[in-house]
Amino acid sequence: MSRTRIRFDRHVTPKGLKILNFYDPDSKRAGIEFKTKASTSNNPKGKEGIAHFTEHMLLKASRDYPTEIELNKAFEEIGAYHNATTYPYSTVVYTKGGSVDFERIAYLLKQSVGEFKLTKNFVNSERKVIEKEIIRKFADESGESYELMNSLMFKGSPMQFGNLGTREKLSKIGMADIQSFVGNNYLANNSVISVWGGVESKKVFKTIEKHFNYLNNDPKWEVPKFKFTRDKHLVISKRDSDQVSFDICFRLPNDITQLYKTSLLKRILSYGFTSRFGNRLRVKESLVYGWNSDSVNGFDTARLQFSFSTAKDKFPRIIKAISEEISLLREKGVDKLELEHKKSQLLKPFEWNMETAGDYASWYIDQELFWPEDIETPVEYMGRIKAVTARQIINHARKYLTSDNWFMTVVGDVKSKPILKI
Repeated sequence: MSRTRIRFDRHVTPKGLKILNFYDPDSKRAGIEFKTKASTSNNPKGKEGIAHFTEHMLLKASRDYPTEIELNKAFEEIGAYHNATTYPYSTVVYTKGGSVDFERIAYLLKQSVGEFKLTKNFVNSERKVIEKEIIRKFADESGESYELMNSLMFKGSPMQFGNLGTREKLSKIGMADIQSFVGNNYLANNSVISVWGGVESKKVFKTIEKHFNYLNNDPKWEVPKFKFTRDKHLVISKRDSDQVSFDICFRLPNDITQLYKTSLLKRILSYGFTSRFGNRLRVKESLVYGWNSDSVNGFDTARLQFSFSTAKDKFPRIIKAISEEISLLREKGVDKLELEHKKSQLLKPFEWNMETAGDYASWYIDQELFWPEDIETPVEYMGRIKAVTARQIINHARKYLTSDNWFMTVVGDVKSKPILKI
């Protein structure tokens, strides 16, 4: 899957900021991502939600563009796009546009990240926007179930309140709190800037270092770690509705090498109509319309998560079916044909999607940020997926899909406590 036209170069500034460039001479586009470990996990106690609040303020206004309209107009007039996202362990601010406008979009990104403007009016108006975001999240059964899972899986850490926090905690965050959070956490040595597209590395490194040289270095800064337990594993939120939405999670070890087995296990159980859950719950028994799954690796814990919605009268039946499918997998494992099918289902789209410089930038940026000592190429990743055996899958399932390792959140009109019998 060699893409010889894409050239990768890496530069580290004297302050420790890593700059990556994925140059494609045939591309007329350019994208820049600023990614930092400053995130939900760094939220101070009582100010949970501040990382996400800060992310919103980065898109609001800046020194040279003192209103939200002016800042957005500056991006739009060159056909560029910018946005930001907060995750449990990182925050990303990104922009993309034409390669001919690279210096301009780099300057505008610096305006957002390094020269954003704070006023009481801006903070108060954006607080109201985030309040609506919180209300919307909890108004939806699926959204509430997902947020409740955070309270179970991450209890004792800032992440138990999710990325958004709560309306009560949001009310306590002021302008000085945001300034302090940025000053203490947006640093050169905990951030990576990744550039992709039709701009040569010499120009990229010179331009990015010029705009982001203001970032400080704090060698004592580190990602906070927490110890998670299972003192509570079930939360039910009663709601008068014909629909029940619920999530089932299993805690996994903080070990990135386990992700190969987890990725395949997720697909065997819950990815597509040919998965165990898809075939049983949708094709054979018509218990669900849609379903979803996710696997997330963190610094303290990882998880394998399955999400469902069903009619309230079908809820006991679907819990029974899920229990039976997990038990069957634990008892008998997978045969060679099923495992090879799931490997193809995973690897074929992966290979197709590793096509542009932007695809390669997305693949490498998290590794460079979190695991720089163990960078994995796409080819190496594919080889490790192919090497996973049926025996490893059944051992993985037997070790982690257990009766004392499941968490469940349920939103809806349920009559009794569900039990996952595995």
